[in-house]
Amino acid sequence: MKSLKKSSVRFATFVAVPVLLASATAWGNPAKAPEEKPEAAEDLGRIGLSLLQYAEDFNHTLPPMTDTNTAAKATKDYYKESEGIFVNSQTGQKYQPNTSLSDKKLDALKAGNIVLFYEPTSSSDNKRWVLMLLPKAGDDYDYSKGGWVRQIDEKDWPKLKQASGIE
Repeated sequence: MKSLKKSSVRFATFVAVPVLLASATAWGNPAKAPEEKPEAAEDLGRIGLSLLQYAEDFNHTLPPMTDTNTAAKATKDYYKESEGIFVNSQTGQKYQPNTSLSDKKLDALKAGNIVLFYEPTSSSDNKRWVLMLLPKAGDDYDYSKGGWVRQIDEKDWPKLKQASGIE
């Protein structure tokens, strides 16, 4: 694996710091215990880390993502296969990649409203979990609106899907 210096800084700045601040706030306030994340949010977060590590090792280029199996195979060195992160064990469905981003350079993408991976169907509450592209340094991005992995209302999915280039 190549050096992850830039990737680590980007991750720490845009993901770890807000997550740590939110956790510290929750743990520092006994009246507000941290919520346990649903499996889909955990899985998509791990998928995001594997994509980020792959991109760092391959000249800031996302892996082949023509389908879930291809993305899983390309990133297998960055997660434990036994974790089964590409399949939601509760539904048995594979998380779906945004195939339009296959082999794309990260620097060429405008982050913030681009879905990398997503649940193929919404849950009974008409929501679905999605993994969003991390913003680049200098981009304005409000993490209070959900950040990297978030759950969206099904009514918002068509617009986000179109903006992300998902067919």
